[in-house]
Amino acid sequence: MERSQQLIQERLQTLMDREGFDVLLLTRPESIRYATGVTSAFMYLNIPTGNVIGIVPKAGKAAVVMSEFESNAARMDSPDIEILGYPIFVYIADFDAGGRMKDSQPNTDKAFNMAADYIREKLGSVKKIGVERPMFPYDRMLFLREIFGEETPQDCTQLLKEAAMIKTPWEIEVLRKNAQASQRAMSYVAKHTEVGMDEADILLLMNKGLVNEGKGFCTTRQCNVVGEQFSPVYMPHTSYKLKEGDTVRLDGGINANSYSSDISRTYFVGEKINDERLKIWHILHDTFEKVFEMIGPGVRICDIFKAAEDNVKTVIPEYHRGHFGHSVGCYVWWEEYPTISRHDTNCLVPGMVMNLEIPYYSSFNNSYNFEDTFLVTENGIDRFTKHSSDIYWRD
Repeated sequence: MERSQQLIQERLQTLMDREGFDVLLLTRPESIRYATGVTSAFMYLNIPTGNVIGIVPKAGKAAVVMSEFESNAARMDSPDIEILGYPIFVYIADFDAGGRMKDSQPNTDKAFNMAADYIREKLGSVKKIGVERPMFPYDRMLFLREIFGEETPQDCTQLLKEAAMIKTPWEIEVLRKNAQASQRAMSYVAKHTEVGMDEADILLLMNKGLVNEGKGFCTTRQCNVVGEQFSPVYMPHTSYKLKEGDTVRLDGGINANSYSSDISRTYFVGEKINDERLKIWHILHDTFEKVFEMIGPGVRICDIFKAAEDNVKTVIPEYHRGHFGHSVGCYVWWEEYPTISRHDTNCLVPGMVMNLEIPYYSSFNNSYNFEDTFLVTENGIDRFTKHSSDIYWRD
């Protein structure tokens, strides 16, 4: 199944028409990927925001401004998108026959000037440009105001959230494939976990499980923790070694087609498990399955939250949390809208791909999370993954 660029773009443009946007100027990597299908190593790296820019007009096809170094691959991968390339510090025989002067690093002035020129050429006068204000550089906001007018740049964050909330058939199948591949990779980890291992060992096992899935996958956001160490860090801890009766919490997953997965598994290592930890594991798992039984189209998000919190509190009265799940998509490093939160009175609707999660973290009782991905359908849900009911995950 091919990426449904036309469906995604039509959805964005319908919402743009409703909100009065002439064009969207996107700088967040995940938004560029969602709106255009174009991906880029540079836009994910820690270099200035805006070295890659997505442009979605109110009518017609989208465009992406990026360096010439990456433009060739983008043109091959995304033939429906207009790719605009600007020169950077590397020599490329295709473009550099004239001996042009080179910048020492990517110059986002070139990218923004090219984007502004493109908007003026294609659209002429514009009254409302959508930008992702929470992530948009202030100096670039001033740049747009100077060229197009003080009130022209307006926040489009909510529009993007609403657009991405309902998935296309292609997105649904990618997310299903990613979640199920993650579950298989995590199962491999569980089957090879031993007392004495640390987080680095667990990550190595996860990578081996990933290799078993074949080409096209990569790992993303791994929040795997062992035993008393419940805080995920960028680099895995090696100071704490798994002991008898500890838990392992696997959280994160596999990425393909620049769409993420985010499931979580918790299992015990060794036979000497104290009663308190067993009690926690069982109430979280019991809550997880009970809440799944009530989920479906038309169910209020806040009611899902209340059911989860109330059930956990029957055993852990002091338990409280901000959310019990979220949407999932191509936003690799944070969770998509909506979240299953206390005050959200909106209802689940068909086409949403969501995660339900029931976590618990403690330095003395270890770390736990039960998290699965599901699709909201017309008649109920399609659960992509299912957490084991075995405390050792041997099934």
